[in-house]
Amino acid sequence: MSQGQRRSVRGLAVQTNVSSLAGGRIMRPEERPVGLDAQCSLHSDRFVFTMGNLSFVMPWKRKMANGKYVCHPSNAASWELARRYLTAYRNQSFDNAENSVLSTTINKTYTALAVIDAFQKRGFAALSDVKRKDWNDFIKTLEFGLHPNRRERVSKRRLLEIFRVCDDLSKLYRIPAENGKFILNDGFSFEVFSNFNDAVALAEQLGKEFDGQTPDAPASVAFAHMNAAIEYVVDYAPDLIRLNRAAEAVKAQVREPTRARPGEKVADLLELLIGLNPKEVPGRAGMDGLSRSRIAQLVGMDTPTLYEPRFAKWIGRLEKVLLAEDSLEIEAFRRDAKLELDTIRAKPKKPTRNRDAAAQIGLPFSGATGVAHPWPITQIGQSPWTTGCSLEQAIANLVTSALIIILAFMGDRLGEGLNLDVDCIVEKLDGWYLRSRKFKSHYAEVGTFLEQPCPEVVVRAVRVMTELGAEARAAAGSKLFFMNQRTGPSVPDESTVRNRLQRFGKSTGASRNGDEGEWFVTPSQLRRFFATMWVNYFEFGGRFEALRRMLDHRSITTTLGYAKTWQKQVISDMQLALTFNVMRSAVFDGVEMKGAAGVRFAKLANRIKVMLLPEEEIAEWISARIDEYGFRLFPMPWGYCLWSKLAGKHAGCVEKTKRNVGTVRPETIKDCGTCAKCRQFVETPVFEPYWQFSYDMHERVSKQPLAQPRLKEAAVEGMRRAKAFIRSLVRAKNDG
Repeated sequence: MSQGQRRSVRGLAVQTNVSSLAGGRIMRPEERPVGLDAQCSLHSDRFVFTMGNLSFVMPWKRKMANGKYVCHPSNAASWELARRYLTAYRNQSFDNAENSVLSTTINKTYTALAVIDAFQKRGFAALSDVKRKDWNDFIKTLEFGLHPNRRERVSKRRLLEIFRVCDDLSKLYRIPAENGKFILNDGFSFEVFSNFNDAVALAEQLGKEFDGQTPDAPASVAFAHMNAAIEYVVDYAPDLIRLNRAAEAVKAQVREPTRARPGEKVADLLELLIGLNPKEVPGRAGMDGLSRSRIAQLVGMDTPTLYEPRFAKWIGRLEKVLLAEDSLEIEAFRRDAKLELDTIRAKPKKPTRNRDAAAQIGLPFSGATGVAHPWPITQIGQSPWTTGCSLEQAIANLVTSALIIILAFMGDRLGEGLNLDVDCIVEKLDGWYLRSRKFKSHYAEVGTFLEQPCPEVVVRAVRVMTELGAEARAAAGSKLFFMNQRTGPSVPDESTVRNRLQRFGKSTGASRNGDEGEWFVTPSQLRRFFATMWVNYFEFGGRFEALRRMLDHRSITTTLGYAKTWQKQVISDMQLALTFNVMRSAVFDGVEMKGAAGVRFAKLANRIKVMLLPEEEIAEWISARIDEYGFRLFPMPWGYCLWSKLAGKHAGCVEKTKRNVGTVRPETIKDCGTCAKCRQFVETPVFEPYWQFSYDMHERVSKQPLAQPRLKEAAVEGMRRAKAFIRSLVRAKNDG
């Protein structure tokens, strides 16, 4: 059992019996949920679920209405209800629990706790005390969810989740299982919905319209976060890792205490008094009492100190028993003194705090400056009195930066990013690949491994995390993000990531959103960062110049050019703006268009030019054509996909048997080979660095002695295709 788990097993006043009878209800024995780590007890303040070589942590750290954590003894009944509810889903103890994965089970459990908390705030000690009238009053407030201070209406989907959990809390409390025993120790004593269609209708009535798509972070916020993250990983990581190692080494040093710990001097005095021979005491056991000065000399203390109550009470008692010359009293004194002495000596020594640690590792420290630099680092630990940035906060920002880069460039979900193994980077003949587990749509609770090409910046982020968490992983764990935390070595959970993203945005200034205040990024928005940046490349690309210099690329497009943008779907209004801006640039700025669709695009631009209309009317004409044909530009690392109402008739990514006018763009994996030959492909000079990189990469593979003949043939074809899209100046240079 780990130190955190041992600490979490508190002596709770309420324990679950094998079976209990409460109000005529025979309770089912509390079981362990499937997958719970063997070292976790049912009263651990966090549950660790182990599946294969994966570990998932569920902390019981939610504060309830009384201000105490759910795992506190005062919330024992609510905690037992939550544990039983979680176990019922994990062990599939009732019909609705079938095929529920761990993440769904945990979310339902947290929702159940939120429902319990909502009724506690209304003055109910238990859900079984709630009456039908109270339930009806509660429903009226659900328009804004389970949090009374919320100002925005919740979605229909969220309301339906709440209603499903409430229905469970009613049925599992009222209706016994097949063995006649009840699953929940508390719940609603009445039927909350006679027909669940009523719950669906109520959710439709109360909930707001929600398309289920995570809103995009503003483009400026996305660029600022990426800029800050890459600065941390590229510029600040070496100094921060060095300081962190030095701090860990200082903490590990054994320091001799410079002063006695509490009770130590009392123990020294008792040891002296116990060993005194009644016939050879310092001073006389008469009217003058014992000699304080002599005792002080023997113990190594100042004489006035012995007159303090904690010392004087023992000396005074010995004086009395010596004056009485009663051997029984003397033995009683020695027995009591020995007991007190043993008690003091048995107290564990607390580690001595190194008050000079900051100075020993060279704080305050300042390194290379940048837009988001953390300097100066003034102290090791974060506290309310910290001036400047602490090393602890800077390291947290570094971890957040690595996570931002991996999730944004690879389009991974948070769970997939946090579950990366330390050996997730694989080098192949054509470059680096990231090996990660994919959970959603792969129908496996432990995920399915996939390898995807990744840019250099992702490789750097992985290497930073590998180095930063090396010490923690040496003891236990193989996860990339497994590292030392205040509560012990672990992988951060979702709530920790959310809090760190908020602090990262504040400390780096990346969350500033102009006059609209601050926009705090959520983990789910990170998957869409890359698409956001591509769509807004023309407007914000100049702000990435610092990143281009950091990564030593000829163009920032090369920096961006590897990510798989097909993994994310750009929202419609952003695509509309992108389509308008690119088309307008073709008209007024003469932007060169290549690719089959680029030729048609250029003809349309020339047609607009010859109209000789005022600029405002041309803008209206462009907007009208976009609406008429349904034009939308989908950004990809190698160019744009110009989709329209007619695109499905000839699109290369649509099966021939399914090609038709009005076909929706398929969400299949796109590749530059298929796109380059497609009638919908548009390429502008912005994408030239991608094709130059593609040419160089294929050239390296073609010259690789270990490459198989078929791979070399494919590389030569890739060189030919890339060369066709490189501008004439670059092509002439390569030909020469």
